[in-house]
Amino acid sequence: MKAASNRTLLIAKRRKAFLSSLSLVSVTLRDIRDARGISQETLAKWSGVGAKTISTYETGARTARMSIENLGFICCALGITIAEFFDEVRKRILAMEVQE
Repeated sequence: MKAASNRTLLIAKRRKAFLSSLSLVSVTLRDIRDARGISQETLAKWSGVGAKTISTYETGARTARMSIENLGFICCALGITIAEFFDEVRKRILAMEVQE
């Protein structure tokens, strides 16, 4: 029974980490866009992804539903690769873990 309890705790911890990672995806997207001085409307025009959709990604309302295709279009418009985007997210996750 103890093994099941430990597994439940591990799953809960991983779920919490995943949800934190999702919020970092949103913040990272917004920060990269802001750092380039690009509005959501301009990013929408350049990427072909709707401004409302970009807004919901940046607020975290739809981050979990972001398609890799849309992320690819957004990254292209921002002048970065998907790998570079996730490398930035990874750096933020590691920084967050160090703080805990």
